[in-house]
Amino acid sequence: MKASFHKSIPAVIAAAVILLSGCEGVVDSTDSSVFASADLAATLTQELDLSDTQQASLQVEMERHDNPDVNPGGLWYVAVRLQENITERQATKLFLLADRFKLQHLNKLVGVYGPCLIERPGVPDRIPFHLIADVLTDEQQAEAEEIRSRYQEQFETIREQVRSGDLSQEDAEEQLKALHDAMAEEIRGVLTEEQVTVLEERIAARGEQAEAHLELLKAAMIDALGLNEDQIALLDELQRTQCEALQGFVDQVQAGEITREEFRNEVEGLVNTKLEAYVGILDDEQLEGAKIHDALLVVNARRFIHYVAGGPPGHRRPGGMVGGDRRPGGMAGDRPGGMTG
Repeated sequence: MKASFHKSIPAVIAAAVILLSGCEGVVDSTDSSVFASADLAATLTQELDLSDTQQASLQVEMERHDNPDVNPGGLWYVAVRLQENITERQATKLFLLADRFKLQHLNKLVGVYGPCLIERPGVPDRIPFHLIADVLTDEQQAEAEEIRSRYQEQFETIREQVRSGDLSQEDAEEQLKALHDAMAEEIRGVLTEEQVTVLEERIAARGEQAEAHLELLKAAMIDALGLNEDQIALLDELQRTQCEALQGFVDQVQAGEITREEFRNEVEGLVNTKLEAYVGILDDEQLEGAKIHDALLVVNARRFIHYVAGGPPGHRRPGGMVGGDRRPGGMAGDRPGGMTG
């Protein structure tokens, strides 16, 4: 029964199962980039040469907002606290650090309040492991882990070949996609019909969660920067136009109307458009706070750069994903509301 049933599982479920297995090659920044204040604090301390006083102030703010269930959008508050305590030279160092990795995380930076919610039919969402782990038996979890482990060496070999220049990114992504599909076939054979139904329901529920999460990120930005009603109205319109434009580019690259390089250039243009619009909407202090926030998004995400299946065709998606099935693109772990927003 299990064998015949699983042949009919929708592709979105099959791909989601891969992601649920915890495979490094496909793990989401949403799932892998779970914010850890100690990690980001250590990075900032080292890169910006923070003093003991600066470290203490930053740590207090991070601890206050490190619970994503209680404090979504906490990175906005951390950005403002950092702004209050660092020197101009340290701010410059932060921006330079973020610039080194920005191109790998452009999708995170398009939206105003948080990454855009993008519709990409056929592209699976990345689901945190806990979303399915609670309905798996110990035997099933062990079996899924064994399957995942068998593919790890192959994933790593491909990544090493790309890093050494022996394999192009395009060829690597084709090989990774084939491996992901093969692993999906094995892992989905572990699930029962009832478990697949639970998974489908939870995937559907994440759409509403994503919308609510974005609203909480918006509230955090408004509060942290002290935005007034006129500014909020202008930022709402900016968020709308930015995300509509991004949706259009995603549709184009999926349809083969633009190349991966053209897609990246268009997305980079959207990020620049947002920053240019900020100049006319935010005052100088708010503008700097917003720039620090975006820099922290990139610095926090840079540890979670993986090749993944399911991005725009042939596109290497960064740890911060554009999104699939209407979920925020790449919120740190997105654990909804994590310190990435």
